[in-house]
Amino acid sequence: MLAGCSSTTAPLLDKREDTLNRFVRSSLLLSYVVCVGIYRLYFSPNAKFPGPKLAALTGLYEAYFDLIPKGGGQFPFEIKRMHAKYGPIVRIDPEEMHIDDPEFYETLYPTSKPYDQLQRLENRFGIPGATFSTARHDVHKIRRAAISPFFAKAKVREQTGHATVFTRCWPPACPPEELTYKRMQHESESLIGAGLETTAWTLALGTRLPQPERWLHDPRGPDGLHPLTHYLTVFGRGTRMCLGLNLAYAELYIGFATLIRRHRLRLVGTTVRDVAFYAENTILSPWTGTKGVRVLVESSGD
Repeated sequence: MLAGCSSTTAPLLDKREDTLNRFVRSSLLLSYVVCVGIYRLYFSPNAKFPGPKLAALTGLYEAYFDLIPKGGGQFPFEIKRMHAKYGPIVRIDPEEMHIDDPEFYETLYPTSKPYDQLQRLENRFGIPGATFSTARHDVHKIRRAAISPFFAKAKVREQTGHATVFTRCWPPACPPEELTYKRMQHESESLIGAGLETTAWTLALGTRLPQPERWLHDPRGPDGLHPLTHYLTVFGRGTRMCLGLNLAYAELYIGFATLIRRHRLRLVGTTVRDVAFYAENTILSPWTGTKGVRVLVESSGD
């Protein structure tokens, strides 16, 4: 009789123990989430900065605007709305601030003060071995020094035909770990992406919004002190400034000159909407239904 009771109650005891374990784990998880939330809202060093409370609590706030409204890529517009509501400094997620002040740019990205990037951002483009993605400053410095001579203004002027970057740029003195196949693959993907997509979109927008007169004689900027070019930060600033700016300028100058002086073009079925900034998908993108800039070549020079 006792043995029968024991065999009957054993499964019930196991089930009760399993339920208790689940309850304990759930309680611990809930307590952890609550503690993290309280810390982020009230005790984090970033807690003193204004911004939406939900953005301070979780990165899902940013993820929502990156993925859902209008097909995604809307977070820059949300940041603009935050600045209109909260001021020039806003907290856009638990770990990040956004500052809308061109005068602060030099302070944030000085050439004399190196800095490390967040380690978790190395894989954001799937090429953690590329110079662009390198988090640690000491490693970034080695990789940048290896390829920077290739992008010097004098070298850009010398280039004709195709150059093999990997045989010209990396000196034998580079550490062996910098010359592995995987790292070279990541570096090549980074260089190709940076040299094609960005310049192509700049050319497309430049044909619609050239406004060259705004740069004539390099007028004063908003503060009346610095020249307007002081606020031109498309290539970044500081120790991680874009290496390829001289090559990019060469592509833009030659591309615009060739396009405008040798060809007579007429827009066909293209509107402002086809090139206007609609979403941020790593680069600035127009609306998803665009067919791009379509033109008819009416005449072509020699």
